[in-house]
Amino acid sequence: AAAAAASRLPLEAAFELLEEAKAAGLAPEFITYSALLATCHKAGDGPLALRVLNEMARRGVKPNAYSLSAVIGACERSGQWRAALALLRGMREKCGVAPDRSTFSAVAGLLARHARIQELLEVLALARSSLSDLEAPVTYADAATRTEVAAFPWAGPSARFEEDGEEGE
Repeated sequence: AAAAAASRLPLEAAFELLEEAKAAGLAPEFITYSALLATCHKAGDGPLALRVLNEMARRGVKPNAYSLSAVIGACERSGQWRAALALLRGMREKCGVAPDRSTFSAVAGLLARHARIQELLEVLALARSSLSDLEAPVTYADAATRTEVAAFPWAGPSARFEEDGEEGE
């Protein structure tokens, strides 16, 4: 519990500074939000990253590929596959930003870990249509490996099979 609290301290301090700046009449700029999103990503706080992204939208601050990738990364680290998938689906239309290979890989890996096969297939198809031929196979290989382990955990490298239902021998 102490380690979790310590990892949140820089995140809480960053948001405290943001609130103080706003209270002093200063309007946060893109670089401020990007730094907050990077901190959310590092802390693995998807809900907070989404809150920052929504505040950016309310204030008319447009995210770029880096800031959107930080939000997706925070969602990935906190297991929020629905939010990451929704953000990936809307990146180009809502934000004018094209997802890159790492964005597709992050979402594909998250979906694989949660055994969301239909959604994973959708992301792989989207990656194939969006990325160059040199980028897409890397995303496929990465997602395929993660899918095997997520969908069939017994097939992982540490799998151990017990004979005749006896354990611990």
